[in-house]
Amino acid sequence: ALERDAVFVDTRERDEFEEARLPGAVRFDWREVVDDDTRRLKPEGELEDLLAEHGITPDREIVLYCNTARRISHTYVVLKALGYENVAFYEGSLTEWLANDGAVDSGPVSDASTDE
Repeated sequence: ALERDAVFVDTRERDEFEEARLPGAVRFDWREVVDDDTRRLKPEGELEDLLAEHGITPDREIVLYCNTARRISHTYVVLKALGYENVAFYEGSLTEWLANDGAVDSGPVSDASTDE
């Protein structure tokens, strides 16, 4: 599954992401799409720029995961509302991956894979 040209998007907390993540995954905090003042979604252009900073673009296959597939729903709805067509869930998420002895990356990341 990881051989395909998809971006695997981890929607978990930073400490969870740094502890273990799918190889090559990027972290995207689902709360980043909400304007802190208005409590509404940020403007469409701002959202698209924010997603692109994480390598999440409409031309790529996007596979969302977390630990148990609960936190990915919000990001899924936002991506679909923005017109991203190729968005999928990894329903088993990291829990299944680890149960099947899947390889993981770990450690701090200092690029767009995390929220600063």
